[in-house]
Amino acid sequence: LNRCAAGCSYSGGPDDSCTNTSSVLSGSHFLAASSYDDAYWNSLVACVESVLDPFDVTITTSEPVCGGGYWEIAVSGTSGNLGLPNGLETASPFTCAPIVNAPAFVFASTMTDPLFACWKVLSVFGSLQGADQVDDIRDPMTAVDGCLSQRFTAVPLSCTGLVTPGLCCTGASTQTSQAILFGVLGKRPGGTVYRDGFEAWSSGSQLLTGSTCHWDQAVGTEAPES
Repeated sequence: LNRCAAGCSYSGGPDDSCTNTSSVLSGSHFLAASSYDDAYWNSLVACVESVLDPFDVTITTSEPVCGGGYWEIAVSGTSGNLGLPNGLETASPFTCAPIVNAPAFVFASTMTDPLFACWKVLSVFGSLQGADQVDDIRDPMTAVDGCLSQRFTAVPLSCTGLVTPGLCCTGASTQTSQAILFGVLGKRPGGTVYRDGFEAWSSGSQLLTGSTCHWDQAVGTEAPES
C-alpha cells in the first residue's frame, strides 16, 4: 500500500510495480501527494489487513526490494493526475487472471471515510487476482456502495460482468471471490476463515465502527473454520 506521502510518478508501459509502469496509463504522470493524516492511514491499513487476514499475502507500506515481485496499490491523488478521465475512483488492469507484479490506483483525495477507501483498495486488489465484479454489496468486488467493510465471500455470487454484462469473465454466471484469492495466494497459516465470509468486522478505533451492514446478525454468527 503506497501512501504517496510526497507524491508518486507513474508512466505507461507493461504492468510492473518495481518500475512504476502501468498498462492503463499513457505517458508520464505525477500522482499528487496524499492528504491523509496518520490516524486515517492507519485505519485504512488496519481494515485491509483484517479483510485479507485469511490469505497468504504480506501487506506492507514500505517499498519492497525489486526483483521479488509485488502488487502495488497507490492510494492518493485523482484520476486526472494520471491523464485518465476525471472523477474515477479507481484504475486497474483486468484480464480475468492474476496479473503478477502489477500496480493499481485508488484515487482517494475525495474519500473521507477510511472504510470506503478500504473497499476500493480491496476491489482493485481483487481485480489484480482475476476476480470479476459481483452484485452483492457484502463483497468487495461489488460496484454498489452498501456495506463497509466487505469480505471476500465464501459463497457463489452473481456477476455484473466487467467483460460480458450478467456473466463472469470466465463465462459462468457466478464466482466465489474467496476461492479465487485462495487459488492465487493460498491460505495464511493461522488466518481466520469464516464459513460464509460475511462476518461483521470491528475494531477499537472509532474510525472503524462505520459498518452499515452487521452480517453476523443478519445471517447468524459463524465460528471461524480455522
